[in-house]
Amino acid sequence: MEWSEWYSLTIEALAKHEAKNSGVYRIALRDAEVQYPNGPSPVIFIGDAPIRRLTERLKDHIRGWGNQGVYRYFLKGDTLIWSNLITGDLTYTSKRALDDFKAAHGAYPECNGNTSEFEEKGGS
Repeated sequence: MEWSEWYSLTIEALAKHEAKNSGVYRIALRDAEVQYPNGPSPVIFIGDAPIRRLTERLKDHIRGWGNQGVYRYFLKGDTLIWSNLITGDLTYTSKRALDDFKAAHGAYPECNGNTSEFEEKGGS
């Protein structure tokens, strides 16, 4: 799957780089990595939102209305970045992105939490 370049996860940067292609997105640490069983990755969260709402969904993370694990990184002062899926494959969902991440890294991203909850709800 093809992802966009990384952008700073700030209100100002979102005004310049609005998500236009896909509802699947990743949030990562700009200057650090999380140690996963199969190796490190800066990715801490994978989610989705309808295309017209993706920028607003990203703003929710900044405001603390989204995933609380992501918001805790803001409170600690970590710099976060985001990218979105730009592939034409409309069947590629956040569930598939999470499964791909787990296959590569041996675990789901840190802030996606308990995967059994995610699977029961059918998405993020």
